[in-house]
Amino acid sequence: MRCRVVFDRVQLSRYNERLMFDAPILDTRRFIACADQVSGVVMPAQVPALQESLFSGEGEIRWSLAGRMDAQNRRELEVTVAGELWLTCRRCLTGFRFSLASRSRILLVAREADLPELDDEDPDIETLVMPEEIRVADWVSDEVVLALPLAPEHPEGCCQVDAVAGVDVTRAKPFEALAALKREI
Repeated sequence: MRCRVVFDRVQLSRYNERLMFDAPILDTRRFIACADQVSGVVMPAQVPALQESLFSGEGEIRWSLAGRMDAQNRRELEVTVAGELWLTCRRCLTGFRFSLASRSRILLVAREADLPELDDEDPDIETLVMPEEIRVADWVSDEVVLALPLAPEHPEGCCQVDAVAGVDVTRAKPFEALAALKREI
């Protein structure tokens, strides 16, 4: 497979085109006015923002974007991602399966002055200034990254680092070894 190096026009950073997944770039006004929806499936290895967190590129991410006018006649975008990823545990550096499920509702306003005050903002709905176009790959990538744990770890009691090191986590006392050295002196 031939791979091209492409430059991002906005940030002038290089990225590997093969890693990006195919997703449309949509006209925001038209997408919402038509109450349209797009969806697809992508491999985790095709999402550049995930590369540092992945243990393996296996799995799949199902995504969808839907545009519509809400009951108050406001522009709304719904971004949904779901699937399975293999993340790297930060404690033992082995992989574990992570079930991804996230849905965000975003109100789009015409200008910055229309953004709600922080005190008035609904915590379940984000409000953003409407972009000219929706780069679906970017929105999906952002939604996936926001749904990841800050510090990926195996579920409690499943991490292999403790078994490898021979440490009983339930009884570990970090300064016990120092106390033993102090008694010897």
